[in-house]
This record gives sequence, C-alpha cells and structure tokens, in this order.
Amino acid sequence: SGTGVTPVTSTNVNVNTAGALSEATSTAVVTVIGERSPETRAEITLTERDISGNIRSTNTGAITIVGTITTGANTGEPVTVTSNGNGTWKLSYDPNATGATDSMTITINGITILSSPVTNTPIA
Repeated sequence: SGTGVTPVTSTNVNVNTAGALSEATSTAVVTVIGERSPETRAEITLTERDISGNIRSTNTGAITIVGTITTGANTGEPVTVTSNGNGTWKLSYDPNATGATDSMTITINGITILSSPVTNTPIA
C-alpha cells in the first residue's frame, strides 16, 4: 500500500442486472405529440423491462416490435420503429390528420405491452 492509502476490504456487492425481456412489464409513453403544420412526427418511447420491472440497458436478442394505429384520425398510418441502442425504442408516425385522438397498439414479439394502447392527440 502507498502513502496515504488505506486498503479496504468489501463484503458482498449486489449488482442489479436486468433479466430477460418481459413484454408484460415493458412500457411506452408519448414523448412528442406531433403537429400537422409544420409537420412534426409524433414520437412514442418504448422502454424494455424485465419481469421485475428493471430497465434493460441494452437491446439484446432478436425481438420484433410493432406499432399500429388502430383508432383515431391517423388510423393505418405507417409507424417507424428505431432502436436507440440502450433498451429504449422510438416509434414514430406522421400525423397527417388532426381532430381525434390516435390510439397505438404496441407489441413485442406479438405480445401486447403493459401500457398499450398509447394515445396521442396531434395538434394542427
């Protein structure tokens, strides 16, 4: 040991690592409402979680994420899904119409996530 350094011995250290992906505890929230003019894409952030609700910090394994607008002024508009590489995903669409609340169903590997459907009311 060096001058002024006191060695320390630690006991057990608990490291919280997220487990396998759980569709039932993964969540989504609207992060950008979206506007028709000037056009701003509506954005929803999906957060991968394990069965205990821990956020998964990396996108691991082959998973399929699908967002579908099932009701509202923009029913059927295509939804783009992009990995942020940190356990979150961006789902976005162009709100080409306003005046009604859009409802987006989100699935991971064909299973509907906990907070689905997500609602969004685009503004003019």
